[in-house]
Amino acid sequence: MQEVLRYSPVTSGLAFVPMAVGVVISARISSRIAGRLGARSLLVAGSVTAAGGIALLSRMPVHASYVADVLPGLVVMALGLGALSLGATIAATAHVPPDQAGLSAALLNTSQQIGGALGLAILSAIATSRTNHLLSTGASPSTALTSGFRQALAAASIFLLVAAVIATRTARRNVVDRSVLIDDTTDPRVLESG
Repeated sequence: MQEVLRYSPVTSGLAFVPMAVGVVISARISSRIAGRLGARSLLVAGSVTAAGGIALLSRMPVHASYVADVLPGLVVMALGLGALSLGATIAATAHVPPDQAGLSAALLNTSQQIGGALGLAILSAIATSRTNHLLSTGASPSTALTSGFRQALAAASIFLLVAAVIATRTARRNVVDRSVLIDDTTDPRVLESG
C-alpha cells in the first residue's frame, strides 16, 4: 500500500481496520456456532475462506483501487481468519486435563508465534525473489513489487488450502463443550453449576 499505491503510513494502517473488525465479527459468530460445528469444521471453513480472500488479494493490479481490489480480499480473509483462529484454539485446548491447560495454551501461543515468523520469512523470500528477478529484467519497481507480492499471496493461499486438508484428516469433529463457550446469551450461573 505504501510502496505501490503510495498511501501514507496512517492511511495504510487505517486501510487494515476493516480486516481487524472482520476478524472480531467472524470470531464472535464462530463462537456461537462452534458447539454445533466443532473444531474441524471451523478449521476447514476458516482456512478455505481465508485462502479465498488471499487469492483475491493476489490478483491485485499495479494500479489497484482500495474499494474494488483491496477491501474485498481483506474482508473475506478476515472472516476466514476469525473462524480459523477459534477452531485452532478449540482443537488445541479441548479435552486437555485441567492441570495441563496452561501447558496446552502455552504450546498453542508458541506455535502461533513461530508459525507466523516462519510464514513471514517464507513469503517474504518468495516476494523478494520474484521482485528482484523482475527488476533485473528491467521491469518498473511498482510492477516488480506488485508481482512479488502477488506470488507470495498466491503461495499463502495454497498454504491455507493445505492446512484445510490437514484439518480434515487430523482434527476431531466434535470437541466443543458448549458450557465453555461464553457469549451474550450464556447465563454465568450455568457456567458455575458446571
